[in-house]
Amino acid sequence: MTHKPVVLIIRDGWGLNPGGKETAEQDGNAVVEPIVFEDGFLSVPKENPVLQQFLHYHPMNGVKYEEVDNERDAGAEVEQLNLEVDALVECKNMSIEALEHVSRVLLGIDPSRMTT
Repeated sequence: MTHKPVVLIIRDGWGLNPGGKETAEQDGNAVVEPIVFEDGFLSVPKENPVLQQFLHYHPMNGVKYEEVDNERDAGAEVEQLNLEVDALVECKNMSIEALEHVSRVLLGIDPSRMTT
């Protein structure tokens, strides 16, 4: 698989033209800034809100890439841990016969042949 470089062209007052000129004073040349991904991540500093907005509203957001949302990821991890704890509690409350059935079905083990 070959990767093509991603280039963001910023125009019409949205970009950082030389000298920070206002739109009316710009020379018409677009500033081309490379987007550099390191280890699969693009870190956009808070000083670059234009790129943040561009990536946030881009139609491929959520399709080809996604924004890092640590709060959402932590919530999903907590939910997974809660499910595991609930499963452990349910297993602890099961009878020996029910646990034997589970071991036969899920693990493919015949508990009647096991020794203590």
